[in-house]
Amino acid sequence: MGTDMQAEAQGINTYSQIPVGSYFGAGAGRSMVYKNKNIVGCNKHDANLNSVTAAQFALQNSDCSVSVKLGVMALQNSQLSMYNNSIYCVNEAVSSEETSAENIYCNGKSNMRNGASKLSHINCSWFYGIAHTEEAHTHY
Repeated sequence: MGTDMQAEAQGINTYSQIPVGSYFGAGAGRSMVYKNKNIVGCNKHDANLNSVTAAQFALQNSDCSVSVKLGVMALQNSQLSMYNNSIYCVNEAVSSEETSAENIYCNGKSNMRNGASKLSHINCSWFYGIAHTEEAHTHY
């Protein structure tokens, strides 16, 4: 894997608490805060919180975009099954925050659709290959 796939090697900036129900970022990088400590639906921004286009989102190293890349790889190659969770982030990336309730991991809920516990996880940041905080953050 190239360095563009190694988000875990980057430093992280976190932010002061904003109210639950508010949003970090704008455009394709918009992420809703679901819980205190800024737990968001997905960490979609890389270096800043300015509005990003869908193309910019796809090319950056935010946790969500990296997880999407890993999920696409897992869909194409069964030998990369360690990234299967990231397939959920592929689904999340093509839906808006308003429709993300259909997504298993990025919907702000503690349980999956089948009732199974997500073990207190909310978003894709903790998946294998990323291993970051689920708090809203950007990379440097």
